Amino acid sequence: MKPLHPFEAFCKRIYKMFPSLGRGEKLSDENSRAIQFLGWSISGEEMGAAYKFTLIASFVSAIIVALILFLSPIKGVLDLVTGGTGFLSLIYLFFPPFSIAAYLVYYVQSYPARAAKTEQIKALTYVPEILGYMV
Repeated sequence: MKPLHPFEAFCKRIYKMFPSLGRGEKLSDENSRAIQFLGWSISGEEMGAAYKFTLIASFVSAIIVALILFLSPIKGVLDLVTGGTGFLSLIYLFFPPFSIAAYLVYYVQSYPARAAKTEQIKALTYVPEILGYMV
């Protein structure tokens, strides 16, 4: 039995813990082709559960971090730096955690396609060596 790729194990573990998150999900064409190329055994429901779990967990974490930053003395320092406008300091407090959360969701959703592209590039690097052996 071949070992599972860490991403494949992550998807399967999340689906096993929260099967309702992936109910009825289907793989996109790009992810389906990538998963077939990589030889992974991830269903659409497992991928959907992992994506939705990452979405929920990362945005809840972003809210918690943003609230901690808002209630900390950093907000007072940002108010001084931004000239006393509370709105600009709120943007500086809330934008980084939420942008990181959005990037994590994008990363999980597009990981199979990126992994397949990396494997294709690695395979192409062996072409000159193979041609050299053939000559």
